Parts: sequence; C-alpha cells; structure tokens
Amino acid sequence: MSRKACEEWGIKKGSYYNGIEDLKSNGYLVEIGSNEYQFNEIPIIITKEEPIGFEETADEEEDTRENAWGF
Repeated sequence: MSRKACEEWGIKKGSYYNGIEDLKSNGYLVEIGSNEYQFNEIPIIITKEEPIGFEETADEEEDTRENAWGF
C-alpha cells in the first residue's frame, strides 16, 4: 500500500493492514496464490486441526474397507 493511496483513502497504513488481517482471520479473504486473495461474502474458515472426539478403531477401519469393496 503506497503512501499516496493512504492519503487518497484517508486511512493509515497500519489500519489498512489490520483490516486485511481481520478479513483473513475471519474467513472473508482466503489466500489462493502468492499475494493473491479470494474475497468471500460468506466466510470460509480453514483449520489445520484434527476433528475432536473421533477415533477409529482397527475393527471399524477393517469393516469400512470390506463394505467399500462389497465383500
């Protein structure tokens, strides 16, 4: 963000970057490439966490495979 753009818009550079970070953390801006973002009207939250409370046992895993192949 250039100083000229800040002056034209009447905002401080820090306010601009804080706003961008706020949009990203709330799922409205999602990075799709190097310095490229997609704006979403409905927020998309992407997490790197595993689902909580789901543990698959060896028996359940085996049953799932059998059902998938129709045996």
